[in-house]
Amino acid sequence: MAKPPDVIERPVEAPQPAALHHDPKEVIGRRIGAALVEIGVLFVAFVLLGLLTGDSESGDGGARVTLDGAGFIVFLGLTLLYYFLQEAATGQTLGKRLLGVRVRAVDGAEPVAGRIALRTLLRLIDSLPFLYLVGFVVMIARPRRQRIGDLAARTVVARA
Repeated sequence: MAKPPDVIERPVEAPQPAALHHDPKEVIGRRIGAALVEIGVLFVAFVLLGLLTGDSESGDGGARVTLDGAGFIVFLGLTLLYYFLQEAATGQTLGKRLLGVRVRAVDGAEPVAGRIALRTLLRLIDSLPFLYLVGFVVMIARPRRQRIGDLAARTVVARA
């Protein structure tokens, strides 16, 4: 049976990912601010873990907390878990949420957990030699302001 002439069939288009609001000049400052928030959060976690399992002492107006061996490995694992769980669930860590940015795939889609895992593992390289110096230098040199973890995982940090 023929279709009525007034019915036009059109292909159904797949939904497109949300457009990226990605101004690299604006995002870099937000990323730095978010990283400073994360450093603060992780510093508190380090001190608490150090007080519970590490070596600590205070006196003469100063204090010292150290983690070595298994304590440091636990801290490192908790740090990676902190980043992975938050970014896999929402695309944002606490710092990113406060500064209004989020992790996206380069095409604007929500990144899958595998990309977040790769991005998180490569923080170990990006954070060398201290305070994300390698990641910062790479980010400054890249037009999309991506660190090594972003480049490998094909992600970008953009306005939320």
